[in-house]
Amino acid sequence: MNEKIMYLDPNEVDTDPRLQVRSETVYGDDSRGEAESLAALRKRLFKIVSAGEHTDPIEVFRDGDEWLVFDGHNRLQVYQKVAEKTPTKIPAIVRPYSFKEALSLAYMVNTRHGVSVSPSDATRAAFRSCIFSNDGISTSELVKQGLGERLAQKVRQAARQLIEEAEVVRSDDENDIIGKVTRWCKKMAKEGYARAGLETIPTDHLGFPSYRFVLDRKPIEDRSEAARIEQMARSIEKLVEQDEDVFLAALKRVSRKTRLDLPVSVKRREKRQEDLDEDLDF
Repeated sequence: MNEKIMYLDPNEVDTDPRLQVRSETVYGDDSRGEAESLAALRKRLFKIVSAGEHTDPIEVFRDGDEWLVFDGHNRLQVYQKVAEKTPTKIPAIVRPYSFKEALSLAYMVNTRHGVSVSPSDATRAAFRSCIFSNDGISTSELVKQGLGERLAQKVRQAARQLIEEAEVVRSDDENDIIGKVTRWCKKMAKEGYARAGLETIPTDHLGFPSYRFVLDRKPIEDRSEAARIEQMARSIEKLVEQDEDVFLAALKRVSRKTRLDLPVSVKRREKRQEDLDEDLDF
């Protein structure tokens, strides 16, 4: 199918970090070599564009009054660099997406050209897309984009679980969904799934948890002294609630047996007159 290509001023096309599939670490010190591959790609594209030729079209969509790049962040960056010295236009295919639809389809980015995203970034993108689409992506579609069938099934299972627990509904827009996922992550932290002092659980560069966390999460056992004191205090409170006198007597016995010399004196409470009256009321 022949797709209509427009030629846009590269400086009139914007980017949004929520549409970037690659994690931010790729653009720093990346041990997998992905950053080096991207740098080599941009250098090669720069030579092409500087010579007055064109690269493959980028894909864009309209969001309000601005053009946003859906696929082709590196090509756009190169064209914008060239445009600093030489006026140029960038070829673009316009997609009829809303912002939410673009986020739902982001798992397909970088699967047909350029430097492929890492398997981990591809998995994260697929997981996010399943959530934004409200489980609207089939296992077979994920497999077509490079995920193994078993992995694709687990990603969809985790997405369905997070959608339910975070109370994401089809009418939510992208901001509603991100907000609900953020609150869910903070809730998980409060319930003991984050390390001490952290307000949220580990997330990707867009604030989403991993599919593994959703499926296999376990509370993190905090073995710090403060945490152990708090845990023991809660246990003691339950014993005191059962019978304060018995608890004090038991504590005194432990003090003697272990020679801790605890400053514990046991004095039985005298029943109040109203308690006695209640006992005789029949």
